Amino acid sequence: MNTKFGGAFAYALIWRLLAIMILGAAAITAMMTALREQNTWATTLLLLLLIGVLFTDVLRLVSRTNLEVARLANALQFGDFSQSFQAGARDANFPELAQALEDLVSNLRAQMIAVQSQSNHLASLVDHVPIPLLSIDANERVVLLNNAARRLFNRTHGTRLNEFAQYGQSFVEELRSDDISRIVCVNPPDDAALRMRMTQTRITLQNQPQRLIALQPIQSDIDAAELALSNDLVRVLTHEIMNSLTPVTSLAKSASALSKQLPTNTENESLHSAIETVARRADGLMQFVSRYQEATGAPVLHIEQIFIADLFSEIETLFRAEYSPQQVHLQVENSPTALTIMADKQLLVHVLINLLRNAAQASIGHAANPIIHVRAKSSPSSRIIIDVEDNGPGVAEQHRTDIFLPFFTTKPQGSGIGLSFARQVVIAHGGSVRAEASPLGGACMRLVI
Repeated sequence: MNTKFGGAFAYALIWRLLAIMILGAAAITAMMTALREQNTWATTLLLLLLIGVLFTDVLRLVSRTNLEVARLANALQFGDFSQSFQAGARDANFPELAQALEDLVSNLRAQMIAVQSQSNHLASLVDHVPIPLLSIDANERVVLLNNAARRLFNRTHGTRLNEFAQYGQSFVEELRSDDISRIVCVNPPDDAALRMRMTQTRITLQNQPQRLIALQPIQSDIDAAELALSNDLVRVLTHEIMNSLTPVTSLAKSASALSKQLPTNTENESLHSAIETVARRADGLMQFVSRYQEATGAPVLHIEQIFIADLFSEIETLFRAEYSPQQVHLQVENSPTALTIMADKQLLVHVLINLLRNAAQASIGHAANPIIHVRAKSSPSSRIIIDVEDNGPGVAEQHRTDIFLPFFTTKPQGSGIGLSFARQVVIAHGGSVRAEASPLGGACMRLVI
């Protein structure tokens, strides 16, 4: 409170006390006179009454001040800054106190609003940070700090670290690690696996140690870098192979033509057959390398909105032109039927029909009743998941990554181009593709776009 209020309160208290003292002295004098002269006690009683009134006024002054200060203390304790301390008619004796309290509450209210506004601004900034943020305390309680974290971990409403095991037990162990930075893998049960860079720092909040963790998605960057490296390697290899094969193919064709001019006998026929075989194989290898050079170029996308039902109808028609229902049972599902995807339709059709052909070839050679299931759905992260499943022999776990590499194939007559091209198309769409085990017993090729 200000000095003005202190002076006013002191003056009000002093003049009341002086008045009580003066009236007290007068009352004593009147009482002595009444006793000595046997006069009436009316004057004494009147003076005592005035002393009582003044004494009551002093008590009211002090009590009223105490009550206002107590009300201010309660308002501060409970953060209630809606209180008003404006002086009324009955508070005319201490308007400075009322004004001082009112100014104090007004200042605190303004400071509180400023702090709350800044807090809301910071909370909004954190909430809109594009990378997931979470905190973990010493008791393994987890708090999802922003929208990105809540979208990523929307399958759990728990606050305990063990409840995140549905994203992979290895991910839980990574979260327990004290490493400042490392690469982790998040495996949502109904979405694409994500590789993320986890960084963490230690903070203290309300005297409690906590770890602040940021998860930066790097899956698309890794896929793009791997694809670029693979394409660069393929371009170098195919260039060198073409340079080496060109003279070999030319010489083999020339030798084959010369061998035809030799006299006809058994030895010359065997020589011509051998040279012809070399020439044919060299020419076939030249064509294969040439086709692969064309396939390694980055696909040019023409993005449009596609209804999944229309997409599946087209690939089913194309597939049935090659395989009858008696050869392969094809089941197509999409839920909901109004599901759409933003993609290059022609490239996506090309990828899916190749996956269907692979599934048909695998199941026909393995199962008595070949079955292929194609299904699409929207993931919790608003991406489209397309699964192509079969009841063939499946893909061995050690080959589930290799099958997307250039030239790698598990089929005797395979070229190693189809799945590599599919991966290029899906990555160009900002998505991912991976091989898994299918409930049908064979392979499941999952596209996430």
